[in-house]
Amino acid sequence: LFNDTATTEIYTGEDTLSLHDALPIYGRREVLAKLGAAGFSGAEATFWNTLPFPLIVARRKLLPRPRDGSDVRLFPPAVEAAFNLAMAAERAWLRGVGPLPFGVSIFAVGRKPAVGPAASERPGSQS
Repeated sequence: LFNDTATTEIYTGEDTLSLHDALPIYGRREVLAKLGAAGFSGAEATFWNTLPFPLIVARRKLLPRPRDGSDVRLFPPAVEAAFNLAMAAERAWLRGVGPLPFGVSIFAVGRKPAVGPAASERPGSQS
């Protein structure tokens, strides 16, 4: 599993303090190529947090920073419910259409080949 920020557009002082802004940003093709080069098979990658992207950019770039320095927190129940609906819509898109074209984050998954004998060949395994 791989999950990371997909764009520097949303970086804030929080990213600088945590040194997150010193890490590279990878696109979908780069993530897939790196997973393949590392020996992962069947890798898939997509952006996510696509629907809230404009709101997140606006929050982080146009509004003052929160007093505690972080905008990562629970919001009022109605706002959380709206974001949950957005995530459900994104999951439906991923299942029915395919990868999302942009988003706040990039998510990837791949399978590492088994090392050693197959599970059915291991001592004590039942066939």
